[in-house]
Amino acid sequence: MATSQTHHIPGPAGQLEMRLTEPEGTSKGTAVLCHPHPLYGGSMHDRVLDICAQTLVPLGITIARFNFRGVGTSTGISGRASDEERQRQAYSPPEVGDLLAVIDHLAENTNPLPPVFIGYSFGAHVLWHALEKLMDSHIPPTKAIFVAPPTRAMPFHDYTPSADVDLHAIWCSDDDYVNPGWFADQPSVGTHPIQGGDHFFSSQEHALSAALGDILANKPD
Repeated sequence: MATSQTHHIPGPAGQLEMRLTEPEGTSKGTAVLCHPHPLYGGSMHDRVLDICAQTLVPLGITIARFNFRGVGTSTGISGRASDEERQRQAYSPPEVGDLLAVIDHLAENTNPLPPVFIGYSFGAHVLWHALEKLMDSHIPPTKAIFVAPPTRAMPFHDYTPSADVDLHAIWCSDDDYVNPGWFADQPSVGTHPIQGGDHFFSSQEHALSAALGDILANKPD
């Protein structure tokens, strides 16, 4: 039976609330999940992230979830950089720093295999902007999966990723927040559109789970 434990780790704007779910038996890897926009109620307890976790835990993967600054018991203010971050101007949006803090914590306190990253909606936006720095981390990702990336609503800068990371995007065809044309200029991103559904994968839970399973098994589209 999977077990979960919630604790707090240091972040650039204070403490970050983090939850680790360990599968039964020996873990085969770690997946770091990034939640949707805090201003619209997003948190690590999001339903779509639940689907991701429920798909991955039976595969023997440890799930690392966390709340971005200003969400739950994570300190700081959503979308606002700390004084130190403003002086360094090291990244944007500020939540990139939260994700980097999580991977630093995992590197220092666990012995994970190179992780998989999954970002949903705003979490996909943060993950995209964090990719370059994540590739320079102690445990760079093997895969990054962007679930319903809001390419129509938020900026996704041009980025040529390292060949060492496998990139994928999953979205529903009726999702108004996703501009499918954006992926034409990003040939390194494998695309997995789901017919029907919306930004919340309404009635498409099984299709999302199947797409995740295929990506992790390296199956073609």
